[in-house]
Amino acid sequence: MCPKCNEREGIPFLEGLCRLCDMFQSQTPPQSRSDREFLMGSANGSQFEKNPAMGDYYAKKAKKAGVSLAGKVYKHSLARYAGDPRAWVSDRGDVKRICEQEGWGCNGAVQNKLREQEPPKPVDIAPHLLKKYVKQELKKEGGPVTPRRLEDVTERVKNKIKRGSKKRGA
Repeated sequence: MCPKCNEREGIPFLEGLCRLCDMFQSQTPPQSRSDREFLMGSANGSQFEKNPAMGDYYAKKAKKAGVSLAGKVYKHSLARYAGDPRAWVSDRGDVKRICEQEGWGCNGAVQNKLREQEPPKPVDIAPHLLKKYVKQELKKEGGPVTPRRLEDVTERVKNKIKRGSKKRGA
């Protein structure tokens, strides 16, 4: 039994009833995920009507790179920089191809899984910066500088910097 429409599933003439019930309850038409719907509202040349100078600039960069703009729209979210010629797409396949190349994930009109990446390798602090911070710490604490104390302060400064980078998300 369908919990929404109380009809039986598996009966051939009622097969699509639950989906139909969902459509009526949510008051939204079914989405077919076609390129026509994906490009709706932007493929008629009106994409840059509020800022024609930007559209002209992006079009000029694309033409210079040898990209034909016929039937294409500019998707800012795919651009590496303003006016990136590869951000001109004609269908969902173009978007998926770019996402796959970059390892980006997307969920919506275009589906693509995020490429798993290795976590970044830890990077040691630059020697000149470490020396500067150790010197500041030694000056702040005062007292004689022994090899053992220098080693302890150096290790403490390294650990302090590593903890600080984790807080910033690095």
